[in-house]
Amino acid sequence: MKGEAVGVPVSARVVARAISPGLVFSGFVAGVAAQLQQSALWPGGRYAALLMLAAALMAALFGAMALTSRTLRGAGVALCLFAALLGFALTGWRASNFQSSILNPALEGRDIKVIGSVQAMPQSGEDGVRFRLDVESAHLDEQAVKLPPRMLLGWYSGFAGREAKNLAPQDADPFEMGLALQRQPQALRAGERWQMTVRLKAPHGNSNPYGFDYELWLWEQGIQATGYVRAGPHDAPPVKLSSSWGHPVERARQAVREAIFARVENRQLAGVLAALVVGDQNAIERADWDVFRATGVAHLMSISGLHITMFAWLASLLIGRLWRRSAGLTPRLCLALPASSAGALGGLLLATLYALFSGWGVPAQRTIWMLATVVVLRQSGRQWPWLQTWLLAMVVVVALDPWALMQAGFWLSFVAVGVLFATDSGAANARQEMATGRFASENAGAAVRSEGPPRASTAPSGGSAARAAASVGTAVCSEGPPRASTAPSGGSAARAAASVGTAVRSEGPPRASTAPSGGSAARAAASVGAMFREQWVVTLALTPLSLLLFNQVSLVGLLANAVAIPWVTLLVTPLAMLGVAYAPIWDAAAWTVGLLALFLQWLASWSLASISVAAAPLWCAVAGVLGGGLIAMRLPWHWRAMGIPLLLPVLLWLPARVAPGQFELLAADIGQGNAVLVRTAGHALLYDTGPRFSRESDAGHRVLVPLLRALGERLDMLMLSHRDSDHTGGAPAILAMQPQASLLSSIEDGHELQSLRKSTRCVAGQRWEWDGVTFEVLHPQAADYEVANKSNAMSCVLRISNGRQTALLAGDLEAAQELRLAATTNEAGRAKLKADFFLVPHHGSKTSSSALFLDAVQPQLALAQAGYRNRFGHPVDSVVARYQARGIRLIRSPLCGAATWQSLKPADITCQRQEGLRYWHHMATP
Repeated sequence: MKGEAVGVPVSARVVARAISPGLVFSGFVAGVAAQLQQSALWPGGRYAALLMLAAALMAALFGAMALTSRTLRGAGVALCLFAALLGFALTGWRASNFQSSILNPALEGRDIKVIGSVQAMPQSGEDGVRFRLDVESAHLDEQAVKLPPRMLLGWYSGFAGREAKNLAPQDADPFEMGLALQRQPQALRAGERWQMTVRLKAPHGNSNPYGFDYELWLWEQGIQATGYVRAGPHDAPPVKLSSSWGHPVERARQAVREAIFARVENRQLAGVLAALVVGDQNAIERADWDVFRATGVAHLMSISGLHITMFAWLASLLIGRLWRRSAGLTPRLCLALPASSAGALGGLLLATLYALFSGWGVPAQRTIWMLATVVVLRQSGRQWPWLQTWLLAMVVVVALDPWALMQAGFWLSFVAVGVLFATDSGAANARQEMATGRFASENAGAAVRSEGPPRASTAPSGGSAARAAASVGTAVCSEGPPRASTAPSGGSAARAAASVGTAVRSEGPPRASTAPSGGSAARAAASVGAMFREQWVVTLALTPLSLLLFNQVSLVGLLANAVAIPWVTLLVTPLAMLGVAYAPIWDAAAWTVGLLALFLQWLASWSLASISVAAAPLWCAVAGVLGGGLIAMRLPWHWRAMGIPLLLPVLLWLPARVAPGQFELLAADIGQGNAVLVRTAGHALLYDTGPRFSRESDAGHRVLVPLLRALGERLDMLMLSHRDSDHTGGAPAILAMQPQASLLSSIEDGHELQSLRKSTRCVAGQRWEWDGVTFEVLHPQAADYEVANKSNAMSCVLRISNGRQTALLAGDLEAAQELRLAATTNEAGRAKLKADFFLVPHHGSKTSSSALFLDAVQPQLALAQAGYRNRFGHPVDSVVARYQARGIRLIRSPLCGAATWQSLKPADITCQRQEGLRYWHHMATP
């Protein structure tokens, strides 16, 4: 038959026509996404049965079409459904296998002697060192026990509790003071085998609305237990058993990191270099991260897809040139493999080695799989439409790492690549010609194919859709410490990197397809114009998505990236890498980092360097991304103008508030500490700010700032119950974010927070009203400030009431002060203690929640904010029994996560851990 391929059986051609790759790819990804919504896993056998069913149905469908030699109606849809079933079952089966090796709950909190090897480069900090240990054997009381194969451990250094926690002598924690006796961590190196005593717990993170999913991150890293090394005076000391040649890449990374810090005196600059060379993002200080986020260049300050694709492009150029030069010596190499193929494959191989040296993080892996997909397609000679190429890359990434679908970087990467594909000038020309009827129907397939990536033998084109495929280098893919991301750039560096496999035929950077032929200056100007246009296109398309994911976007990001992308990719990173071979070059690299830092600090100082918006629902984000993409498309202006209304919902979204006369409490999950957000119809108060974890980390930066940003809250008042660090740890971050908020507390005049904002003393009798809701301070009395009291005794007690429902927040109030409040002879005073919602004093300590006080308060609900398996045992069993004996429903934050209570529904409480439950989340038992 005319037009049919010679020698291909009719049945094979029928089957091939029935397959719509894009539909099948979409089905597989949808199936994986559906499985990730499961709150609990099924038995592994059920997933295995579904896998076999999907395979059998696909085989039956192909067989039926082959036997009948015709396309069955609905075959494409059926294949899509089978692919979805396959993706669902495969992901579930893998998850079930992984979950089978979780930590036995009976082993939590026990001292276990383990032997294992350090799996990766340890991370050092002010409080000690954290490292991953691959377990070889474990014993409890001389009996062998089974542990998860990999765990994340901390070996904490000794410190003086008073200085680290800013505690008064009478408030010093004996446990913290005792850490001064802790054996100092030794210099751990990757590959070493150690014997040590550890105390473990299940992976458990904070569960908050819009918060970072730490448990998902641990799951992706293959970590099923966390804990710390027992190295006190009464513990068996850790012993290094041997140094092995295992993990040579990690050992090399550690040696390079140490060499950088030894060479560069400025630790801030050294930290950036370490991040760029070996992928150690923890080496960058928090203040620097704040500047990078505000200016939208955070993605450049760690090894990400942008750096890897740029490296691949440079490597492909070098290998291609050397391969062609080899023809002067012997033609065998070029005859065996064309220079273009050698450059593409060699560039991919070297990029893989670079990704391994960077720590083989999830973004790096994702970049390699995407690059590999594009290179393999080109080398096979296939010319797929860009959409199918894009979907195939997504399928490869998702098949290897299904949980990447839950990461912001995944979506920012693929949306950026898709937008660059869709707005490519070649694709636009094809769409225009199709619209005017220039293509006959029989040529439609060729027109679509013209949108795909160029073949390996073609000259590189800066405007081709193929370069978008490699702009997986979009740096927002980076997942380190949780941070707000800005729209990535599709600039010239990323475009050049995209030419792996095609650029080897050119001696220089790829040129934009629209570049004029009138000289190098004109071509350079065209390339710069193309770079700025692509930066603008990606920024416009990804801003709505970034606002959805991070509730913040940099307004100076376009300018900052225009300078920082070429500066970092073409100057800083190459110098930093060359320093591995010759250390003095790191001095020059540090100097270039310092210059860039000055420029970025200047931009970050602008009053409108970045903006924040409240978290919008998913439909707003979808509309916003479509609107941004529509404006960026090469379409007539009246079509592009239709994208503007689609942008408005995500920019103008306002979350619902309680009605006047009602109020709401949101107790954040911040570990061992207090932090409760009180909201009325038009006002907000934050009661305490949670703990300080280290110099670089506290509940303010980690939990409360992102939460307030996502809720779109402007605080009217910050109330700190007392000076202890588990209540004031996040205050500096909150005060910096909320300059308009007043400060009410019992902290003394000389406290460091007084230098950030002058505090008004909280005194019993203070009273104000917001939106029909009354706030009143019940403790301490003015006379209490005249005597030396423990900090807990000075806790500010806040009563919130609308006349019908009441909430009582009691800080760390102890029994003596409770009894004084409960013994109030005035009947009206006693009535004020009655509450529907009660924040358990002192997290459930045995020194609080006295029987007389509970009888006076008589709450329906009580919430104990405490850390999971905290060292104090809060809430203690005797206190729990006291609440249970009175029929008071006691909620514990490790089981509930962030808890939301509303005066409109006083008997109900909403737990974030149950609302957003997924199977990788840990569900603690009481």
